[in-house]
Amino acid sequence: MDWFVFGAGGLGVRTRLSLAGTSINDAHLVTHALGSKPVGSPDAEMSDILVTGTGTWVDAQGEQHQEQRLVELTVSPASIGLSAEGGRLPRHLG
Repeated sequence: MDWFVFGAGGLGVRTRLSLAGTSINDAHLVTHALGSKPVGSPDAEMSDILVTGTGTWVDAQGEQHQEQRLVELTVSPASIGLSAEGGRLPRHLG
């Protein structure tokens, strides 16, 4: 996730948290994310949260293939309102 301060803009600081074995609905995830706030910027807010994961795609022959980062979801609290975008093509199609 990226960090910014209202009125000042982005800090150029990015935090990576491992969600391996953690449900995205886990209440402790918010506490963990907020605990990664840059210590030199107490007014910092989270921005552009990117969640990635392994996904399975099926080829024309019905074979299943697992691929890292097949699932991607970005959530951003932009000034136009909360938005989300996600998805990408398997490596061989992209």
